[in-house]
Amino acid sequence: MFSNCSLLRSIILLIFVVCSFSLQGQEVFTKKSAPKKALKWYKRAEIIPDDQSTKKEAAFNKLIEKYPGFVDPYIDLAFLHYQQNRLNRAKETVAKAIELDPEYKANHYLILANYCKELLDIDGEEQALQEFLTRTKSEKRKLAVSKRLKNLQAKREILKDIEPIQIKKLPTTINSVEHAEYKPVINLENDHIIFTRRINGQEDFYESFKKEDQWLEATAIKALNTPGNEGAHTISTDGKWIIFTKCDAPKRYRSCDLYIAKNDKGSWSEAQFMSNINTDAWESQASFSPDGNTIYFSSSRNGGQGGKDLYSIEYTNGSWGDVQNMGDVINTSGNEEAPFLHPDGQSLYFMSNGHPGLGGQDLFMSIKQFDGSWSEPINMGPAINSTKDEGGIFIDLQGEYAYFSKTEKGDQGKINSDVYRFKLPSKYKPQAATYVKFQLFDAISQKAISANVQIEELPSKQSKTEVIGKEGHVIIVNPEKTYRLTIEKENYIFHSEKARFDIETEELHPIEYEIFLNPIPVELVQDTLPPVALRNIEFESGKATLLPSSYSELNTLIKLMMEHPEMHVLLNGHTDNVGNTEDNVILSRQRAESVQQYLMQQGISMDKISIQAFGESRPIQSNDTAIGRAANRRIEFQIIYPN
Repeated sequence: MFSNCSLLRSIILLIFVVCSFSLQGQEVFTKKSAPKKALKWYKRAEIIPDDQSTKKEAAFNKLIEKYPGFVDPYIDLAFLHYQQNRLNRAKETVAKAIELDPEYKANHYLILANYCKELLDIDGEEQALQEFLTRTKSEKRKLAVSKRLKNLQAKREILKDIEPIQIKKLPTTINSVEHAEYKPVINLENDHIIFTRRINGQEDFYESFKKEDQWLEATAIKALNTPGNEGAHTISTDGKWIIFTKCDAPKRYRSCDLYIAKNDKGSWSEAQFMSNINTDAWESQASFSPDGNTIYFSSSRNGGQGGKDLYSIEYTNGSWGDVQNMGDVINTSGNEEAPFLHPDGQSLYFMSNGHPGLGGQDLFMSIKQFDGSWSEPINMGPAINSTKDEGGIFIDLQGEYAYFSKTEKGDQGKINSDVYRFKLPSKYKPQAATYVKFQLFDAISQKAISANVQIEELPSKQSKTEVIGKEGHVIIVNPEKTYRLTIEKENYIFHSEKARFDIETEELHPIEYEIFLNPIPVELVQDTLPPVALRNIEFESGKATLLPSSYSELNTLIKLMMEHPEMHVLLNGHTDNVGNTEDNVILSRQRAESVQQYLMQQGISMDKISIQAFGESRPIQSNDTAIGRAANRRIEFQIIYPN
């Protein structure tokens, strides 16, 4: 008996000249040489339907009891054990068949190797594969098994790196007892989940909301569900767009295709066929980049590295570009599927059976490099991967928790799929991320408006401009960076902010801005508009010397004044409460004068600029925190329309 899949050399060396012989006093035979009565019993057991597994198993056991040297029933019985998830018994039973007749069929060694693989018995798998190679005549199978043998060393290395994790199944409000749930996607706030549920072969979207830290009963998303099947979805970071897969919808092309829908004030639009991506091949499992301008997906189209490859497509200059294969670092001769790009914009997670792994489809991680290339994918280890196919993974904004679906075979052989969550091991964590959310209003009418926001990351000074729509806007940011934000809209006074995060507390709370933009009056009026803080004006510490980093924001003010030559400005200087009160008044005046001087140097007439100094007397936040004190150290401007 091969108790640990060890193929004993003493048995392998036995050469059987005839198919029927005596082993320890028992007659050994196969179907080819079986007595008529034994063969008759075997055929009766063989035709018992698979859904009568108990009866079928009893028949083979009875046959083996009567004819213990009959090799073939052991193979059938081993498969029944495997179907019932009794892997050790499956392994032991096929090993017995090999012990009875080592030279009967080369394929028996491959079956044994597969059972050892399921049990992560690498030594046993390796020995069985080597014995198979010495017996098979198929060059194609030799090539495949040789590749598998090479990957075993990588598997040994993967198994060394075990960081224990605790996988927790989501509650029954999401995971039903009788149906399959998979492909979870969570919103930025971690209080809304959308997943796929399969009921009698019908795949539909369901959603659940979290209330008082508890997930509510999931309900179907009727606006997206159809009589066909929907699934494998991704949602943009702002929650406005969903891309998902349909595999049996009326369409121009064959196989599975990608569709997109927009959420407008809580209602989903009719899904549109993505003609810029879909082909006559299989397209599925999309993922948005954080800014929504790149879509990653899996496809079986021609021209790839293997069966299914990962691809990307970018939106630039107002239109979608060409679909690009993600290259041979990511893609292999096998299948790569279920890409998920974390909101950090760098950490890519996907599943593959082409990279060295533990089983079927393992989960891998790759990091986007500075030059845009991808790092060599790393297997996410035995704590996450198993010998089965792993489902796609979703990781929350802060990179703390991962959500995925796990398919398991129960004691009775029933396949179950549920949604799980676990704390991500540090090795596989993405860069932490958080977000800044904007909602803009007209200060007079109180109605929602749209505008452009210029985003400058510090200290890199990389900048970009995005549109804040009437429904609001979200940008994903690195909490270790500081961001200068300037919001501009024609015929409105601009607004600026400096977004920074208190990373020392590890409470990476997002920043949400509700901003009221003041319209510039159409007609001249004798009035002073409300003050607007210049959040990105900076001075040398404790001094009034203006730093060059301030020029960009002051140039925006200069541009506004030159476009409206009738405007005058009142500059208000403020400080925090550190130091002497009188000194703070002096410092606030000197800093306002420095801004005045810069404006004059750029062509603004001195008679259009007035100054007020308030020192520490008008704080807008608490002076008890560093962030509050920084907010209170400010220069404001007010638009004045003089007589």
